[in-house]
Amino acid sequence: MGTSSLNLRELLEDSVGLRTFYVDLPSRVAEMLAYAEVLGGCLAINRKHPEERRRLSPAHGYAHFLANRYRPEVAVTAKKPAGCCDQAPGSAPSRTPKGRGETERTGCTGCTG
Repeated sequence: MGTSSLNLRELLEDSVGLRTFYVDLPSRVAEMLAYAEVLGGCLAINRKHPEERRRLSPAHGYAHFLANRYRPEVAVTAKKPAGCCDQAPGSAPSRTPKGRGETERTGCTGCTG
């Protein structure tokens, strides 16, 4: 039995048609998703973010692609991720406190993560 490793980028591009790019984005932007009939889906991942976030972002972007590919999305973190640029450890998720147990999305609007 052989060992295989999942290459999510390859899978998304070859099987789904979701082009993935690793680019320099502002530190608060985790990923951006856009769709055009001519190009298909395009997902930009912030290459300045820590490896753990760069591994999560394609799966997160794919979920948004499945939910509503025709609506552009920008996933924004509340603060710069830990290990990114000059932010101290303890980054906040993409939700910020709103009051009385509610949260306000700071970018990503279709998931809980």
